Amino acid sequence: MKSLFFAVCFLVVWAAGSFGERVELVREGKILFHAVPDENQDPLNQEVLADLSDLIQRLTSHAVPQTPQPNSIPLFIGEPEDFSALSIQVPDLEHEESFLKVTPEAIYVLGGSSLGTQHGVYTLLRDLGFRFVLPGELGECFPQSEGLSLQIGERIESPDFRMRMINCYGQARSAEENRLWLKRNRCYRPSLNDGHNLTRTLERLATYEDRPDLYALIQGERKRTQVCTSNSEAVELITQSANDYLDQHPDLECYSLCPDDNWDFCECENCRALDSGHMDRGGLPSISDRYQIFLNQVLAGIEERHPNTLISTYAYNPNHTDPPQQTPVHPNTAVFATTNNFCSAHGAGNPHCDSRNDFTSLLKEWRALTEHLYIFEYDPEPYCGGLPWPMRKAHSTSIPIYRDIGVKGMTVLGQNSWAAYFPSYYVAAQLLWDSASDPEEVYQDMLDRFFGEAAEPMRAHYDALESSFLTFEERAVWGMEDYPEYFSADSVREAKKALERAKAIPVSEAVRTRIEMSDQSFQMFESYLSIRQTEHVSYAEFKKEADRFQGAIDRLVEMSPNLLNADYAREKTGIALSERFAREQGFVNDWLLCGPFDNLGMDGHDRIYPPEQEIDLNESYEGKGGEVVSWRRNRTPTEQAYIDLREEYDQNEWVCAYALGWVTVQGDVPKEVVLRLGSNDTSKVFLNGEKIWDQKGARVCSVDDDLIPVTLLPGESTILLKIGQAGLNWGFYFRITEPDSREVPPGVKVTPTPPER
Repeated sequence: MKSLFFAVCFLVVWAAGSFGERVELVREGKILFHAVPDENQDPLNQEVLADLSDLIQRLTSHAVPQTPQPNSIPLFIGEPEDFSALSIQVPDLEHEESFLKVTPEAIYVLGGSSLGTQHGVYTLLRDLGFRFVLPGELGECFPQSEGLSLQIGERIESPDFRMRMINCYGQARSAEENRLWLKRNRCYRPSLNDGHNLTRTLERLATYEDRPDLYALIQGERKRTQVCTSNSEAVELITQSANDYLDQHPDLECYSLCPDDNWDFCECENCRALDSGHMDRGGLPSISDRYQIFLNQVLAGIEERHPNTLISTYAYNPNHTDPPQQTPVHPNTAVFATTNNFCSAHGAGNPHCDSRNDFTSLLKEWRALTEHLYIFEYDPEPYCGGLPWPMRKAHSTSIPIYRDIGVKGMTVLGQNSWAAYFPSYYVAAQLLWDSASDPEEVYQDMLDRFFGEAAEPMRAHYDALESSFLTFEERAVWGMEDYPEYFSADSVREAKKALERAKAIPVSEAVRTRIEMSDQSFQMFESYLSIRQTEHVSYAEFKKEADRFQGAIDRLVEMSPNLLNADYAREKTGIALSERFAREQGFVNDWLLCGPFDNLGMDGHDRIYPPEQEIDLNESYEGKGGEVVSWRRNRTPTEQAYIDLREEYDQNEWVCAYALGWVTVQGDVPKEVVLRLGSNDTSKVFLNGEKIWDQKGARVCSVDDDLIPVTLLPGESTILLKIGQAGLNWGFYFRITEPDSREVPPGVKVTPTPPER
């Protein structure tokens, strides 16, 4: 952050300021200023002025005057050129900069653009004591004094990073509140596109169906996974497609040619000849040289029509994290370095984490090749489902290091589960604006304003959760298998004790609600650990903890849609709940299996193999690689809900298989139920031979990913699942529940063989 005071006012202003000279804006609830908006009525300026006015009115119960009042001073809000007569000199301002000047006669919040003005207004509100800790009213912290004042002086405010984004998914019910939180905390994303966009760019002019020769050659077949970047026609078409898009979007600063989300790059002889032979730190032979050659060609091709436009790529996945070893990097290459190949818990500079320090080395390698370097961070790791993943300290140490390296910005991919993650997101937002600020002071200020009299025990609560998380030496990887090991018993115990102390302190209703939010989040966490760590429990004991877990989820959702992405939490954490008492929870883990069949490039998903045409338990078929396959029972342990197909078959790469069961409905009345399916990766569901579900996409398997309402007829029906693998894991969860709950419907039973008549 640049904060400059000018020599013309240095002696006068700061000499006066040192004696506490201030200008009052509110005294004993009375407003002592009037707003003077820009004369052009810029929509963004009007929007931010409306927010300022609303906040002041909610604080004082009085509207902010828009015209001069007796003894009121003007507050000018806008860009300098939009006022016909300003009585002050304003320095030249960059796009996001704002000039704040406080005098006894007037207050000025002037921006280099309407965006700069917006930042200036929210800087002014911070100076007055407002804080916006999380989206929605629960996160709004108002000054506690009946009076508001500003110290006389002037300064320029500007951000340390150009891109400052906290992007939380799961905002279907609260997108506007999240958008407002970003504005109020001076977050911003310029028109720099990233995102997996390679094949999409080519498909606008040449689809895979029409021109498979332009796409990647994988194991001897052309697949849609990536593009054959050594094919000159493919390069020409992608260049044309990018030029056409940029013609239609002239304000776009950066077009994305980030590879698709896989590491199945073309294996043709021409593409492989462009590789350097370098082994990527992700563990696979690097394709970075060939891809940079391709990017350089496209950048040269758009230069005439769009000479200043950047093209972005990812440093991502096991074969294109490292920079090219032999190929020059075009100066208009923008690189988004992602953290998915590195430790998911620690920050740069952590002495216990070689992985994150290696990420720092990677940034330096890329920064030596391009000045357009950005970070794509994950907070939390994508599969923890709303459970604590404390990265406040990680951001506190990392962000100043990123600034010193020359990183231009950071986007955090988060979850709309603020009950657990608000300390990390809030502190990260402040440091991305001003990386020189003391992160501990920022954190303490937030706690003091958010929790009031309970700030001390609440800090002890969050510090306890983070204490062991900071010091474990293993690299934290995606997934929840090792999650309980990240938190010591002592740290959990201390966090609980501190929370109990906070709950005992008399506080305002708003603070009481915030403490309850933290308590419910901790209830989720504690019950999850109990389920994962406790052995030899009865189903009744297990269900008690599971009900506590679900109850905490329900309460958080009731409090605010921003506190927990409930569907995601139930989906991801359901894996742990399914590790034991699978059948008591309704999971079907006894099936007939048939496979594996070929699924190269996920083509097998759409291919109709014999089990889709007929159910003949005595028949054998030709499977992948000519193997003879037939129906047999799976070998899943009774307690386990997950059907691990990788364990069932020796051939378990780019394959698919079928699972068959018979469902019996007792009585004479049709039964409304929901089929709940989670699969890794693709899936189809057939009920009595009719396809009722079709999901073609690579994904991590989670409980209840897909909810399929059906009507089961009395008597017997067949359920056939087709599960395809697209790299790494392969398997599924399946259960049948009541339409409006996870309860097992009475009178419904699934067996792996036809019921005896």
